[in-house]
Amino acid sequence: MIKRGEGVILNLGIQQLESGFYEFHVEFAGQLVESAAGFSSISEAIESAAGVTGDIRGFQISYGGLVIGTYPLETLRADAGAVAHRAVETAAAFQDD
Repeated sequence: MIKRGEGVILNLGIQQLESGFYEFHVEFAGQLVESAAGFSSISEAIESAAGVTGDIRGFQISYGGLVIGTYPLETLRADAGAVAHRAVETAAAFQDD
């Protein structure tokens, strides 16, 4: 599915299932690469997803159906907390009052 040397950017979708319970889905070219649930925070889900192996340059991240941005893999591994904070802020900006 993911070939060496391509340096792909995967899609990482994070959803809150209920308070304090998150899941993620990693996709490439419309194909599910990995998914997992049971994370207690967005940051924890990002850290787990960043452990996917292969020739991966980074992830386009969405949270709650909104694209948050595209991040290099190294950034996610080094500072998942800051990316998670950005995800929450972005989602909050689009919520109805």
